[in-house]
Amino acid sequence: MTPKQNQLRLFLAFASAILLPEQNRAEEMAKNVFHFGVSYASFGTVNRNDASAALKAWAASVSRERKLRTQVHVELFDVETDLIQALARGEMNAATVTAEGFASVVPQPGSVILPSKGGVFTEQYVLLAHRSSGIADIAQLKGRKLVCHESPKTSLASPWLETLLAGRGLGNTKEFLGEMTTVETASKAVLRVFFHQSDVCLVTSNAFAVACELNPQVRRDLLVLAVSSPVVPAMMFFRADQNSAIRQEVQDAILNLHSTPSGAQVLTVFQGDQMLKVSISALATTRNMLADFAKLHPLSDREQPPAAVANAGKKTP
Repeated sequence: MTPKQNQLRLFLAFASAILLPEQNRAEEMAKNVFHFGVSYASFGTVNRNDASAALKAWAASVSRERKLRTQVHVELFDVETDLIQALARGEMNAATVTAEGFASVVPQPGSVILPSKGGVFTEQYVLLAHRSSGIADIAQLKGRKLVCHESPKTSLASPWLETLLAGRGLGNTKEFLGEMTTVETASKAVLRVFFHQSDVCLVTSNAFAVACELNPQVRRDLLVLAVSSPVVPAMMFFRADQNSAIRQEVQDAILNLHSTPSGAQVLTVFQGDQMLKVSISALATTRNMLADFAKLHPLSDREQPPAAVANAGKKTP
């Protein structure tokens, strides 16, 4: 069981005591329902049932913590484009989607809500090789074995690597690299390179920092070949035309979860210690990277295409 799955199960145990009284209030609040759509893609490799149960518990907890007069109904979407379409039809009041999905939301909201840890809401990716491998530059990765940590936080790692290689005139990953595999934890990816089982790994800078703290030899023996710009892999937002009192009530509840011990526990679902509201201008580097990726790989060329980026710059205040 992965650390994130353990986190979710602990949260579900905590939330079970909350769900029952919330269900008793359902009829009372039926006329004030706030529909929240969540893309399963934003949960990555987490079991679908765990994700669904955690989200329902989160919604109930939000209502209880802030004594909302509104019932928050959460729906998990397996196909992200279905969620985008539901938003366009006005069936969802708010949503959590991947950065690629957010790019196709029209009109764009003026702000998003992001989980943060220590005030930081972005991720950076690092490409690591062993110092003894002789690899000192990405140009030396031709035919080499790559291992990548697969998680919601690394959902933009592959597009970033594609743009990195293309920017150096090295072609695409399938043609340039050798074997490419994914693992469910960042530590496995780092240790595969540390023990010479893979030539290079792709993880978040935070995951690399944690690995170095746990084992100082990792910092000594591994070399950082490249670092990405700060990106935002997924975000929560309210529909652009949602300006009601109910929206404000739900938004305030989400932004203030960290203010109580039980509310802070709820935040484990999003792997943060506080939710922050930021302008979509904070997504500039993410949108630029996705735009570069789209130029390299048009939608028609992708097996499982991410959402279009053509409308990423459009927004309503």
